[in-house]
Amino acid sequence: MSSTLRIDERLDKPRTMKDKTESVKD
Repeated sequence: MSSTLRIDERLDKPRTMKDKTESVKD
């Protein structure tokens, strides 16, 4: 489970950063 959580966080990190950047751009 730890591995899955780690992968999820890794994939979620770039997604959140992109969302934040898009929000700031808007």
